[in-house]
Amino acid sequence: MKEKIFFRHGFTLIELLVVIAIIAVLIGLLVPAVQKVRESANRMTCQNNLKQIALAAHNYESAQGSFPAGCLGAKPLDSFLSAGFFGYPYVGSLALLLPGLEQEPLYKSMNFVPRVGVAGPAWWTDTSLWNAAQAQPPLFLCPSDSCRSRSDRVYTYAYAIKLGVAIPGVPQGLVTAGYYTAPNAAPLGRTNYTGIGGIAGGGLGIATDQYAGAFYSQSATRLASILDGTSQTALFGEILFDSLVPAVGSARSGSWIGMGWLGTPLGIDSVGSWNMFTSRHPGGSNFAFADGSVRNLKAGLDINVFRALMGTCDGITVTDP
Repeated sequence: MKEKIFFRHGFTLIELLVVIAIIAVLIGLLVPAVQKVRESANRMTCQNNLKQIALAAHNYESAQGSFPAGCLGAKPLDSFLSAGFFGYPYVGSLALLLPGLEQEPLYKSMNFVPRVGVAGPAWWTDTSLWNAAQAQPPLFLCPSDSCRSRSDRVYTYAYAIKLGVAIPGVPQGLVTAGYYTAPNAAPLGRTNYTGIGGIAGGGLGIATDQYAGAFYSQSATRLASILDGTSQTALFGEILFDSLVPAVGSARSGSWIGMGWLGTPLGIDSVGSWNMFTSRHPGGSNFAFADGSVRNLKAGLDINVFRALMGTCDGITVTDP
């Protein structure tokens, strides 16, 4: 009886290379699709974060009679060289909203008087505030960004300064900020969101004050004082605090406890300048408006349209930003 011989057929080298090439093409097609889906999910999470922050601000306004101060710091025109400039806690608007964001234990651990114009130690000099500042509420982070890994410089407070004389249509109030450098900055909690200060930063008594936003140092803006309408006025915006300027470096971020507002004379950036609103989302940044809506505004949006959407009483109506 003859023995049957079985032959096993395997891939030839050419066939194997063809299979590998097909798999590589499929992976090449799949990866961008996965990244697109991931970014879409990140954008939705980011928009939800901003919506929750805006709703907390509304609840605060309903209970306290005004939105929280952009910062419990010096008066808008005070110079950082003046006596008493650092006699305030410099706690920002996001910190004041903690109870409305399910972060009441963190809020209660902070030793400060949460009222406008009340003196107190700067938060980075007080043990309870410094310890609280190292916590990281997840709601303050955009999932598309990696600001927790940027520890070279972390901004700690903001204030407005007046430059030159009042010229209609010319930004006069600019924002200056103090920052910590590594290693002291490393443990601080970060944020990708901040209140809208507008062009003048508020309360400067100059020609551009009508473009001031809802938040600035010692602000107490009421919902009723937003004369442009709630759908025409942004409350909070998305920002990286990350500069790509080689001379400065690219490792800056903002602390949630102190960076409670930012002026808006420069518009929306596409790369990440510390004093411009920007994000890691392709094409623009998310903004929460006073009516509770969240919209994505494109980088490079006409500066006049942008300023009109950031100001509370400029009298300009924007139909389709």
